[in-house]
Amino acid sequence: MQSRLPPRVTRLFRLSLGTATSASEDVDEEIRFHLAARTEQLIRQGIDPAQARAEAARRFGSLAEARVRLRRSAQSREQRLRARELFEALGRDVRIAWRGLVHAPGFVALAVLCLALGIGANAAIYSVIDAVLLRPLPFEDPARLVRIWPDGATPPGIYEIFRGQSRAYRGVAGSTDGHKVSVTGSTAPARYIASEVTSNFFDVLGVHPVRGSAFAEGDNEPGRSNLVLLSSAMWRDRFGANANVVGSTILVDGIARTVVGVMPPGFHFPRADVQLWMPASFVHSSPSYWWGTPLHLVARLARGTTLAQARAESHAALVRARASFPMRMPDEWGKNADVVTLRESVVGGARPTLLLLFAAVGLVLLLACVNVATLYIERASVREREIAIRTALGAGRARIVAQLLTESLIIAGLGAAAGLALAVGGVRVLVAMLPAGTPRAEEIAVDGHVLAFTLLLAAMSGIAFGILPALRATRLDVHTSLRRDGRAGAAPGATSASRTLAVCQVALAVVIVTAAGLLLKSFWRLHQVDLGFDTQHVIAAAIPIPSFDRDTTTRAPAFYDALVARARTLPGVHVAAAASALPFGASAYPAAMEVEAHPTPVGGVPALPIRVSVTPDYFLALAIPLLRGRGFTSADRAGTPPVAIIDATAAKKLWPGENAIGQKIRYVWNYDWITVVGIVGDVKRDSLSGSAEPSLYLPMDQSVAEEMSIVIRTASDAELIRIGPALRSAVAAIDPAVPVSEVRSLEGFVANSAARMRFATTLLALFAAVALLLGATGIYGLMTSAVSRRTREIGVRMALGATSRGVMRMMLGESAAVTSVGVLLGIGGALASARLLRGLLFGVSALDTGVLAAVAALLAVVAVVSALAPAKRASRVDPLRAIRAE
Repeated sequence: MQSRLPPRVTRLFRLSLGTATSASEDVDEEIRFHLAARTEQLIRQGIDPAQARAEAARRFGSLAEARVRLRRSAQSREQRLRARELFEALGRDVRIAWRGLVHAPGFVALAVLCLALGIGANAAIYSVIDAVLLRPLPFEDPARLVRIWPDGATPPGIYEIFRGQSRAYRGVAGSTDGHKVSVTGSTAPARYIASEVTSNFFDVLGVHPVRGSAFAEGDNEPGRSNLVLLSSAMWRDRFGANANVVGSTILVDGIARTVVGVMPPGFHFPRADVQLWMPASFVHSSPSYWWGTPLHLVARLARGTTLAQARAESHAALVRARASFPMRMPDEWGKNADVVTLRESVVGGARPTLLLLFAAVGLVLLLACVNVATLYIERASVREREIAIRTALGAGRARIVAQLLTESLIIAGLGAAAGLALAVGGVRVLVAMLPAGTPRAEEIAVDGHVLAFTLLLAAMSGIAFGILPALRATRLDVHTSLRRDGRAGAAPGATSASRTLAVCQVALAVVIVTAAGLLLKSFWRLHQVDLGFDTQHVIAAAIPIPSFDRDTTTRAPAFYDALVARARTLPGVHVAAAASALPFGASAYPAAMEVEAHPTPVGGVPALPIRVSVTPDYFLALAIPLLRGRGFTSADRAGTPPVAIIDATAAKKLWPGENAIGQKIRYVWNYDWITVVGIVGDVKRDSLSGSAEPSLYLPMDQSVAEEMSIVIRTASDAELIRIGPALRSAVAAIDPAVPVSEVRSLEGFVANSAARMRFATTLLALFAAVALLLGATGIYGLMTSAVSRRTREIGVRMALGATSRGVMRMMLGESAAVTSVGVLLGIGGALASARLLRGLLFGVSALDTGVLAAVAALLAVVAVVSALAPAKRASRVDPLRAIRAE
C-alpha cells in the first residue's frame, strides 16, 4: 500500500504555503487517516476487513466528539502559527524600515518634528476636552440630574411652593451662586467662597461627605441653620486634615457654626471655587423669604420622565406657585421654566470655545500630515528604483504597501512620543491660561484617556500620510523605473502629487490664519470699547464687614470711613474710596423698586436698577463724570433724608423725557422715598460687549453693604506694588480679625471679563503661526524639489540665452500659482467654517474682507520668502555643468 504523510504534516505545509483549507476538512481527513491505519493493523492480525473497520471505529470512540475536539485543536494551532508568521513578518518589516530610516536622519527629524507639533497640540487640547466635556459628572446617576431655570428669580418662598407641587422630579434642591465669607478663629483670618443650600441639596446630587454627615431635613429653619460643611481642600489646608474637625466650631462672618462634615475631594458645586456650604435660613416672616437672594434649582428626574415632560410639569407648577405668591409679581416672572441637563448647564458655556480650538488643532495636524506626505512622496521618488527592483524580484503589492506603511507608522510613533512630551508641558500652560471659572479645570491631566487618544491619533496619522505614497508605489511601471537613472529626478506623477499637496497646505493654513485674524481683530475692537471709567493706576481689594458683636449697621460705616481715611495717607495715593460693587469685580444685584412719578401698575414690572453703595470720592477715584446735579458729601449720613445718584441710562429709562434730579424712588417693600440728587455717566459692569445697565448709587453711610471694596488711585503703576502690604497693615491696625482679599489692579478685573476670548485668540494665534511655518516648509520643499528635478532644463534654458532673473521669475511664478490656488480654496474653506466663530466675535463680521485680504497678502509674502532661496539656487545653475551631466 502506498504510504503518505500524516494530515497534520500536510496541513503545516499548506499553512506555510498559504493554501486555503478549512479546519473541518483537515479534521475529517485526519480521522479517516487514523481509522484507515487502525483498520490495516487489525487486518494484518487476521481479522476480517468488515469486522476490522467496525472494531477500529469502536476503539476510536465517538466520531462527533472527536471531530469537535480535533477541530478546536486544529483551529488553535493554525491561529498560533498565523499569529507567529504575522509577528515575524512585522518584525522583518520593522527592522528593514528602521535600517532605511537610520540612513535618512534629516527626513526623519523633519517628519517627526511636524508630527510632534500636530499630535502634541491635539493631545493637549483633548486633555482639556476630556476633563471638561466628556467625563461624567462626579454625582450619582448624573444623567438624571437637571437644572431648572424659571423666568425671573426663585426666592425661598417660590422654591418651597414649587418643590411641593412638582411631580416630575424625585427631588428638587436649591443653592445660592456663592459669596465671600470671612473665616476667623485660632488661625489667620481668610476669605472663602460659600454657598447657602437647601437641606436636601446633597441628597438630590447623590454626594455624601467623606467625614461626618450632610444637612438634615429642617436645617433651613431659624435656630437650626448654624451648621457648615467644609471642602476637602479647606479641611486639608486650613485645618491640617484634623480628624476631629467634625463637631468643632468655626466663626463664619462672626457667627459660630458647627462643622458637620467634610465633602469628598474634587467636589465643587455650584461653583468651582466653593469651599463652604451652609444651610440657607428660611425666615417665613421676613421679606427676604419672597424677595431675597434667589436660589438656583437643581433636580433629579423621576424614573421614566423626559426633559420635555419635566418642562411641561415645571411650567404648570410655576403657574400654581405664582398664584400662591402673597405679594405683587411682575407679569413675566414665573410664567415658564427651561429644564436642561446638569452637564449642559455646567460645561455648556465652555463647549463652543473648546470645540473651536479642537477643530483648529485638528487642521494643524492635518496640515502636518500633508507636509509629511509631501516628504514621503519625494522620498518615494528617490526610492523608485529600489521599489522596482523589489517588485521585479517577486515582492507583491501587499508586501510593498505593508513595508511602506510600517515605515510611516514608525515615523508616526516617534512623532507621538515627542508630541506626548510636548503635551505634558502644554497642559500645564493650558491650565494656567484657562479663564477663571472653567468647570472641572482641576481634573485636567495627561492620563490614560489622553494616552489612548494619542496612540489612536498616531496610527491614523501614520496611515493618512503613508497611504498615498504606498499606493503610488504599487502602480509603478517596473521597466520604466528600472530604465530611469538616478539623475532623472522625480517622476511626473510625483511632481503633480507634490504640487497638489502644497496647494492643500496653503489652503489649510489660510483657514487657520483667517480664524486667528478674525479673533485678533475682534479682541482689539473689544478693548477699544468705552468703559465709562478709567482703569489706569487704580487698585482694589475687597474688605468684609467687621464681625462686631452688636450695632453692626452703626459701626460698619465708621470702620470703612476710618479705613478710607488711612488709605488716603499712604504714599503715592491720590484718591481713596469704597464701594459695595466694582465694575467687572464684585457682583452687583438689581433691586426691585418703584418710581413715585410713575407708580408701577398691579402686575407690572418694577424698576430693577443695579444698586451700589459708595463713599463720596468713588466717582473721582474711577473718573466717572458727573453729568448733572451734585455728588455725595459727608453730610449724606444716617438719619438724614436718603439720597441717590443715578446713571444716564437709569435717568432715560425711569424718567423718559423728564428731569430726573429731584425725583423719588423706593424699594417695593415700602422703605422711605429716596431723592435723586445727581446723574453720572454710564459704566460697563460685567461685559465689554454688553450694554450699560441702569445703576443706582447710594451713600454708604445710608446703605450698609455686606462687603465693601477699597478703591485707590495712585500716581503711577510703580506704586501699585507697594500699596498691597501697606493696605493690609492699615486694615490690621483698625481690626486685625478682618481679612483682606487679593489686592488687584482694576485693569486686571476688566481683563478677566475677556478671558475666554483671550484664551481662544492666543491659542488660535499660536496654531496659526505653526500653520504658517508648516505651509512655508511645504512651499520650500516643493520649490527645492522642482529645482532639483529641472536642473537640466534650467541649464539648457540658460545655455540658450535665458537670464538668471528670468529663471528666478519662472520659479517664483510656479510658487505664486500654487499659492494662489491654495489661497482661493482656503478662503472658501474659511467662509464655510466662519459660523463656528460667530459666538466669539465682537464688532467684526465673520466675512470681514479686510481680514481675508490681509491673510491673502500674508500668505503671498510667506510664499515668496519660502521660494526665494530655491529660486536663487536655480538662477545660479552652471549651464555647461548641467549639459555635461547629460
